[in-house]
Amino acid sequence: MVITALAAQKGFASEAQFSRLFNYYKDHTISENIPLMMWKQHETSKGWISVDKNNATDGDLDIAYALILAQRLWPNSEYHYGKAAEAILNAIKKYNYNPETGLLTVGNWATSNEKQNKLLRPSDIIPTYFNTFSKFTNDIFWTQLEKRSAWAISELSDQHASGLIPDFAWVKGNQITPVKPREISGKYDGDYSYNAARIPLRLADSKDKKVEKALNKMLNFFQKQPIIRGGYTLTGKKLVDNQSASYSAPILYATNNQKNYTGLYASQRWVFEHPLNGKDYYGDSLKTMVLFKLY
Repeated sequence: MVITALAAQKGFASEAQFSRLFNYYKDHTISENIPLMMWKQHETSKGWISVDKNNATDGDLDIAYALILAQRLWPNSEYHYGKAAEAILNAIKKYNYNPETGLLTVGNWATSNEKQNKLLRPSDIIPTYFNTFSKFTNDIFWTQLEKRSAWAISELSDQHASGLIPDFAWVKGNQITPVKPREISGKYDGDYSYNAARIPLRLADSKDKKVEKALNKMLNFFQKQPIIRGGYTLTGKKLVDNQSASYSAPILYATNNQKNYTGLYASQRWVFEHPLNGKDYYGDSLKTMVLFKLY
């Protein structure tokens, strides 16, 4: 939905196209009273069916942001995108937030679990979203969340010379530690891997000094690498040999118009030299989003 809204800003998509995605979202909310989207669907003979009644916080953050963009684009729409965005944001506060940590949880299923509600997915930290939500709702909650989230990013950044931040981390009071391998979903849970790949994109454009420092530290690490690989340990060792648009596209965006990273920016433009092939939805999505944000 974010991509379609960004495309519409530039005249490459219509409200009719966006509204189809909006209706798909509405067809797959957890319930009438919980307007968070169930995280995964699969196709059956009866249509697309959700696998369970759990949401993923990052997805609903994107949906809410897309709806705010849509409200600005089509303020008189019959779909009342702004009202829908407010409903999602209120639900995120209720079902995807832990007041004990002061941070977002990874989903409603985690919030209700005494251990999992301490789990943080750092790529859910999107300062520009939080700032937008604060201005849109006049709710200080989002300003406070942005400040607390900047602390989390700074703490994780300071733990390693590389400045790399993991896919997942545990938060206990004012202590934050990367999770162990296979503790959540796979052997790279505590590494700069599939989820963390989005972090340079998520942190870009933030005006928070702690966030800027953490992002620059990460970019300094990448600038020293001959080739950006598809994942690293937090100490800076490559996890794989291949390049990946999922990792390079966010770095490309984060280095845009930054005079200290012109070489890194140029090296990551390779992502636009290859057409979308439909076989890598994650990488293709990030590449397309970056394209519309850059040009």
